[in-house]
Amino acid sequence: MGRSERWIKLWIAAELIALVLLVAAGAARADDSLAIGSESGPDAAAEPAASAAPDAVDAVPDAEDEITPPRPDEDRFFRVILDEVGQKAYDATPPHDRPAFQRRYWAEHDPTPTTLENQAEVEHMRRVQKAIKRFRDRKGRFAWDDRAQFFIRFGEPLRIETFPGYVAVHEGVIGAKELWLYKDMLVWLQDVDMQGIYHVILDPDRKYSGIGKVDGGMSNYAKETDQLLAELEDRFEMFVEANDLEIDPTQARQMSETGLHRFGETPTINVYDYEGAKEFGFIFDVASLAGADGKTDLLLGFLVPLTDVAFEPDESTFKVAKLQRRVSLKTPEFEEVATKVANLEHRQDPLEPAGGWMVTAESLSVDPGGYTLAMRFIDVRTQNHGILKTGVEARYFAPGRFAVSDIVFASSVTRDNRAGGAFLRGQYRIVPRPVRIYAPGEDVTVYFELYNLAQNSKGRGNYEVKYSLFGTKVQRFTSFFGGNNEGMLEPVTSQTFENETVGPTASRHISLDTTTLPNDRYTLIIEATDMKTGETDMIRAQFVIKGK
Repeated sequence: MGRSERWIKLWIAAELIALVLLVAAGAARADDSLAIGSESGPDAAAEPAASAAPDAVDAVPDAEDEITPPRPDEDRFFRVILDEVGQKAYDATPPHDRPAFQRRYWAEHDPTPTTLENQAEVEHMRRVQKAIKRFRDRKGRFAWDDRAQFFIRFGEPLRIETFPGYVAVHEGVIGAKELWLYKDMLVWLQDVDMQGIYHVILDPDRKYSGIGKVDGGMSNYAKETDQLLAELEDRFEMFVEANDLEIDPTQARQMSETGLHRFGETPTINVYDYEGAKEFGFIFDVASLAGADGKTDLLLGFLVPLTDVAFEPDESTFKVAKLQRRVSLKTPEFEEVATKVANLEHRQDPLEPAGGWMVTAESLSVDPGGYTLAMRFIDVRTQNHGILKTGVEARYFAPGRFAVSDIVFASSVTRDNRAGGAFLRGQYRIVPRPVRIYAPGEDVTVYFELYNLAQNSKGRGNYEVKYSLFGTKVQRFTSFFGGNNEGMLEPVTSQTFENETVGPTASRHISLDTTTLPNDRYTLIIEATDMKTGETDMIRAQFVIKGK
């Protein structure tokens, strides 16, 4: 290897890792330096640390911290995980409203919102408590430094390597250093002022001394040789042996850059490691129907892919996939409203290839208003999972006022009360169809209800329903549909159909014949009229016809 090539390799290694400095200093220490003890002992080497923005690091704690140790619920432990906008919003929040601010934050960042325990908040408090116990200055007091803040934000590194401080001739005092190895980043920290307060080394080439900063130039590396570079590579192999990684100086440089970038970016915290190996998606649909006693029934339909779900033989001739479904509903203030858990099974012929889809349904009776809905499916055998959180609105149906419910898209609506995978509404069993995409010619089946119909002396009411369809390719109503209950709606000219019901509520379901409809996105409009009072109400929903 030529001299210029050696210089290039040495420069890359020293540029962002600074490890060559420490190896060289160790070799020269017997001649021109005096070792100084480090605060980073064996216990510190086994422990991680944390970071924060430079202006967020407090001064060395007062002596009274010995008597009154910090509490895990102090504002600084929460602020460190917020981005700049979040910190400003938190600082502007009155102290008595900050607990609510924190509750909203943790609810929004809950990785498993269908469980009672917020794993992100639990992990945060665990890190805070460990940081308080672990990171100490030279006087043994809690050190609110970059180690503590970096640890709270990013958690345990895979490994920490410590390097004692020393005094070098012509260089001055060199503070003790720590190198933290994560899976995809390296972080350098240094006890700059010899007080046990560690800061992230923003420039690995710049050393600090008691008389000021001293720039590290090429002269600092004049003694380096190919042997030192080899020792550097050996050192990195030690760092990553637990994770079975191979890191050369170039990779280490990239990992160091990653660490510096994350130090200054919006905090990414509490990445929750689910037990399952894979995450799968699922499709859901929601509709509001009137419930009892002024409540609203939210009907939830799910379509779950079984590609990443394990099938195993059961006692019968079938193979079975087992899932647990968890549904949780919270108020805008993230207070628990309802949680439902169901254990589900899907059976297949053992000769069929594993996979397919599972259709399942759930209903929640709630007060009208807006909510946060969280849903999770878990493969009982593999712990593979699908999780989704979204906002939903439970419609308000005013007492005594004529109204039409939401439109429920269904695979089938039948007159039986068999339970399982379906909504049960009176005499009807409704199998949901969460996917509103249909092949050409495939029937579109919908279900809806009418409320508060006026009645005559015999308890009967009369109403009229008109169905209209609007496509995006033709900017007008392209056709009208008419028909009777449980019949097939076909394109016809505009007609009026009257129906009679017993009692103030009517249930309707109908199928649309789409044979003559081209591929397009359609809006179905259902307009109903109470023939006794003249009151009207209208509801609409969209579906898509796509394919050949």
